[in-house]
Amino acid sequence: ELLILKKDDFDRVLKASMKKQWDEISSALKQFPYFDNWTDVATRECCMLSDTMAYSPQDIILGKGVGKLTSAHFVLKGTCSMVQRLRIQDTLDGPRLHHKDVPDIYLGDPDLPRRMRRKPSRRDSDIGIRPLFMQVCLFTKGGCFNLGESLAERTILADTDVTVLRIPLYLLRQHNIANIWHRIRQFLESRLSSEQELFQRYLESRRWEKYKKDVFSSYRNPNTLNDTTIHTSPGPRLSSSRGCRG
Repeated sequence: ELLILKKDDFDRVLKASMKKQWDEISSALKQFPYFDNWTDVATRECCMLSDTMAYSPQDIILGKGVGKLTSAHFVLKGTCSMVQRLRIQDTLDGPRLHHKDVPDIYLGDPDLPRRMRRKPSRRDSDIGIRPLFMQVCLFTKGGCFNLGESLAERTILADTDVTVLRIPLYLLRQHNIANIWHRIRQFLESRLSSEQELFQRYLESRRWEKYKKDVFSSYRNPNTLNDTTIHTSPGPRLSSSRGCRG
């Protein structure tokens, strides 16, 4: 929708609230060094086209069909997580990573947002595939995401109360001084774990949990065999001497 106002009407109705919003965005831009060399014109345009958004814990910030995918996000407050969806196939030889892409999403963990939950497809159920969600990384104040890095099968969740600054991607491309946004995207991609790396982390966690369980079980089980006898137990040594010298 296009709203056309005369200058007098704008000054009377919207100017105060819009100026307050623009001042907030201008202040937010100063928290990030990437915008230090922007001109006043570019900064003013950014203030007019950008916005801030607040999220509660467990809200989905970005995901499949959720959030503003056409904007880069800069964290002003709080902590949020990038979560990767893996598809695991249980076999006789143990779990395996299933790479075939199926659009259905299912999340059985009740602690995660309901909007992410979908019933598993019949096809997945028939071949023994289950979803597994692994944390890829954390974003805290000063972090940024959705600069072009792959978000396939990934979701950004708010861990705490989060406030982000959302700037249209096309605007960043217009003001790409020293190719800064491409370099930041490359840095992000180099730090994000791949599906295979996350799967290996999951397997290592399973092995560690099994080891701890076995160790605790061996100490708590009263029927555990023990080869220790009185002859092998440590004790006081008796002297073979029958007398003592005074």
